[in-house]
Amino acid sequence: MMKEEIYKKNFEKYTCVKYKDQNLIGSGIKDMYGPTEKHPFFEMEESFEGEEHFIKNFANQMYSVMKIYVMLVVEKNGDKVVFKFFQGSKWRREGKPWFKVVKDVNYISVNIKTGDVYHGHIKNYQKKTKCSKMIRRNCFFMDPLNTIKSHAKNMLSQFTDKAYEEVMMAFSEFMFQIDQRNHFQNLTYGDRLFRFYLDKRNIKYPNNFGIYTHEFMGPEIKKILKKNDNRLVDSLMIKHQLSGKKLKKALHSCTRLNMVIYQTARNLFGDDWLNQDDDNVIIDLLDSAVGNITIPPLFIELISKEELKKVYRLFKQVYVHQDLDAFTFQDHVRMYTELKMYGEQDLKWTSFEDKNEFREEHLDWTDRLQHYKRGEYTRHYPKYMYEKISQPIFDEYYPILLNESSSYNEESNTQSNCVKGYIGKPSSLIISVRKGGLDSEERATVEYRLTKKDDEIRADRVQSLGKYNEKLAGMWELVLLNLDLDVLSCVRDERFESVKLTKKCNNGVILNSDTYWNNDGNLRWVVQNIDNSYNSFLYQHIEF
Repeated sequence: MMKEEIYKKNFEKYTCVKYKDQNLIGSGIKDMYGPTEKHPFFEMEESFEGEEHFIKNFANQMYSVMKIYVMLVVEKNGDKVVFKFFQGSKWRREGKPWFKVVKDVNYISVNIKTGDVYHGHIKNYQKKTKCSKMIRRNCFFMDPLNTIKSHAKNMLSQFTDKAYEEVMMAFSEFMFQIDQRNHFQNLTYGDRLFRFYLDKRNIKYPNNFGIYTHEFMGPEIKKILKKNDNRLVDSLMIKHQLSGKKLKKALHSCTRLNMVIYQTARNLFGDDWLNQDDDNVIIDLLDSAVGNITIPPLFIELISKEELKKVYRLFKQVYVHQDLDAFTFQDHVRMYTELKMYGEQDLKWTSFEDKNEFREEHLDWTDRLQHYKRGEYTRHYPKYMYEKISQPIFDEYYPILLNESSSYNEESNTQSNCVKGYIGKPSSLIISVRKGGLDSEERATVEYRLTKKDDEIRADRVQSLGKYNEKLAGMWELVLLNLDLDVLSCVRDERFESVKLTKKCNNGVILNSDTYWNNDGNLRWVVQNIDNSYNSFLYQHIEF
């Protein structure tokens, strides 16, 4: 069957720059080398837009010429419908006879007979054998259609103010060739594509089928579907070893599929508690926007059933009602476990609803832990880091890199958080950002986590909270983005080696330790007993 072109639109832009054929003595780039015969300095005289100038001066080495383009194409070839997004450039510098050419294509292809969806790209396809290729099949969890749509819109915005409309027109034609807009209602393009795949595979799915894309990773779910008459919800429950009518009902109506939070709740409290609670509890857990939770394995062994009832009520405050900070709750669980392991067998979890009661208990446990870790700590960073980070942001926000027990304690007391327990954690870099002055109590406590991957150091802002661990107002976001850049610049500076720590114990012993990167890219103390925060029952990473 002949290839049929359904839609095609091309956008081009031409730029041409004229340079002078001579320079005055002393003009040019001011560097230690200056212009040479091999690398002369060209002084720009005038620039032009338009194809006619590009063609006219194509071979004139006193001009630099450049063509950039994008093209949207929808094609149909037998059972295959393809959307292609081409982009490329052809560019010659002044004084050079040769051109640099770039040709890329991103595509998404659908087999309308089988429902299979392929997406990928070919970079520098003009090189043929040396081009870079990528292709994936039925990877709906990556939302390939929306990804290529966003990329096309961003690139097309260089050529027209109606980039969004142009891309949507092309995708509308593409999707019409696939499902003829049958019962598309208010579905997104991605959901329409996923539904088309499910229909072609005769999979029986609920109305909220769009949340199940991540479950189609790997061959396991396909084998389970085949054994269970292609019923999607039943197969999902088998895959995750779940059961129960209440859960099955929730899986038909939830808007997210947060199996991590739901499974954590099951492991902590059991199915009976969840099934006997309010009808919406399971749905709310599946709908939770919190992406991760880590509970020390020993916690469930150490806590009593009566205490666990209070933990359950607080757990719902965090993950159902969203009335309590998730990081603080996880830290509370961690501190309970740690204190029990230190031998405080009489310790009881008493808070369950009142925020003030919970906060008092949280600070009390923080102080108790410091009793076991007591000593004067000093973290050592390169001098340039203090100078870089302490520069005011917008002349109003003053960052302070905390490095001593006294500064950690002051921050913890002012903010009513447990950051003073973080001074001994090698990967945690703590900065206090104060609005209006260095002594201001209007501030944000910010934690960066240092890791290393592929020989590159990363500084990820893992949390930034205000007093009482409250969320920061929107005005802080731009401030913290500027701080992110400063911190990243510091840790990637060639002068940055590692974090160092000095601990003066109460018995007079002074311990000094450097750090090293372990195989997972995490920082660890060389002197392992300088801080005892890495016992096996603790998190790899904890929050304020």
